[in-house]
Amino acid sequence: MIRRITSLVVAIAILAGLGAAPALAATDQPGLCSNATTTSAKDTWLQGVISANTDVDWFKFTTTSSRGVVVVLGDLPANYALALYSTCSSAGLLATSDHGSTSFEDVVMRLPAGTYRVKVWSSAGASSATPYVVRFRSWPTGVHVTSARAWVDSSFERNLHVPGEVFNNTSSNRRLVRITVRMYDAAGTLLGTAFNYAGLDVVGAGKRAPFHVAVETPLGYHHFTVSVTNSSTTTAKPVSGLRVSRGATTYDSIGLRHDYGTVTNTASTSVDSVRVFVSLHNRRGGVINANYSYTGPIDLAAGQTGTYESLFGPPNTGVNRYRVYVDGDR
Repeated sequence: MIRRITSLVVAIAILAGLGAAPALAATDQPGLCSNATTTSAKDTWLQGVISANTDVDWFKFTTTSSRGVVVVLGDLPANYALALYSTCSSAGLLATSDHGSTSFEDVVMRLPAGTYRVKVWSSAGASSATPYVVRFRSWPTGVHVTSARAWVDSSFERNLHVPGEVFNNTSSNRRLVRITVRMYDAAGTLLGTAFNYAGLDVVGAGKRAPFHVAVETPLGYHHFTVSVTNSSTTTAKPVSGLRVSRGATTYDSIGLRHDYGTVTNTASTSVDSVRVFVSLHNRRGGVINANYSYTGPIDLAAGQTGTYESLFGPPNTGVNRYRVYVDGDR
């Protein structure tokens, strides 16, 4: 089950996040995979332009050891797609992301040491003089925070919220993934800590999971750090057989965002306490907010369908795409 555990702390307002650095200036990228001979910088937003509907851009990246890799294509001015290759042949295709429209695209994989190429193109024949950005990031073996941000709400307690996502870059399933937030003043003095657990009881090998840590803001708060401080290897498997169908998204008269949908239990056994965790993302895939709710009814028998509604107060705008995670007890 999702566990919300917080410890003492918090009290002013600052907005922070992981990874919204400016991009390097756009350059004309090679149009053929074999011509992408210069290794591009990792952990950096690189710009490119799809100047014609037949234009294709290629980037080359290398890793010197086995790594977990996240490739993001963002700031899309038109309908572009992303693909990751281990070689320049069609047999080298590892993964593709093509959600359509101007939704950011991303690929998450565990890869051995080697040279990889990233392809950017438009499967819809679109083009634009406005640049896009692409970034290749990697992590060593372990469970890591890949995106997070912080804000202070308008409640009487002035709670600090840190939503984000973790990536299980190991070969085993992990449970009790604990995310710890450390809060500091402007001089770097630690004011306090808070923690919570990932929104999925079991985070599969090579998979992501959302989280949301909330805590009362400490006096003098200036900035934070966030990291995974514990996880346990498990033989348990993520709950399967829960099919999500997304519904409408609306904003009400006071600015609250409502995301609706259904969950169907396609398995032959019942699932109890069915939970839906929604994470909102910006144009570069960064987490804006994350929250969870239960289905109605909360327990789903085999073949049964339940509904859900995820509710978001601010920040809930500038959403480019959202992910839906589902979990339960079997």
